Amino acid sequence: MKHGKKVLALLVCVAMTAVLAVGCGGSSKSALDEIKEKGQLVWGTNAQFPPFESKDGSGNVVGVDADIAKAIADDLGVELVVEDMEFDSLPAALKSGKIDIIGAGYTENEERLQEMDFSNKYFTAEQIVVVKAGNTSITDKESLKGKKIGVQTGTTGDLECASKIEGAEVNRYDSMQLACEDVKNGKLDCVIGDNLTIGFILNKMNGELVKVEGISYDSEEYGFAVVKGETELLDEVNKVIDELVQNGEIDKMVDKYNVGE
Repeated sequence: MKHGKKVLALLVCVAMTAVLAVGCGGSSKSALDEIKEKGQLVWGTNAQFPPFESKDGSGNVVGVDADIAKAIADDLGVELVVEDMEFDSLPAALKSGKIDIIGAGYTENEERLQEMDFSNKYFTAEQIVVVKAGNTSITDKESLKGKKIGVQTGTTGDLECASKIEGAEVNRYDSMQLACEDVKNGKLDCVIGDNLTIGFILNKMNGELVKVEGISYDSEEYGFAVVKGETELLDEVNKVIDELVQNGEIDKMVDKYNVGE
């Protein structure tokens, strides 16, 4: 009977060890392995950022980042699945595994680099300030103090620019289009955001909004993001992006979707 109890106890320990190994992430599959196994690459974005991502008349997400994501999926031989969500929800979705990559006019910063790795860069942008035509109260960075400023939530214009302006009332929007509309309607003093996206909007507003030429910020570079440490997937993303940059396809995509110009 004593031997039987020892054997039973041993079997229980082995079973518990196996369960714990599985429950604690014992799987050795990489993100790339799982993408190929399920036959899908899930791209996370916020389709409120033309010409990089927006929705066409049929509700499909189109733009520069959409074309890049499709090229990555094609190179991997899998289907591209699009997850359109709020911009500031993207990091949590990546961390939880809901999405495999982020592509949303995305810029690396210290906080993001704690949990994700960024691809090689494919586009350089800068933050600009836009006001209603005829507004002479904003001419330089000093004059932004205490103003009502519109931004797209969680973007560089929000975190690195507007949020650091003394006394500013920062109004956050789901899309830059809505923020620009509120400047036009007199609800905001200005907006701060990426030059190409705001330029795309301005060119459809018949001169009602204008860029403040006396204000400039450091340029930033866009990349795709993956979960930190997923080097195999990152290598595949870099390979595709490098090819698209080197053969001039990125420039063609920008021209193709920047129809506001």
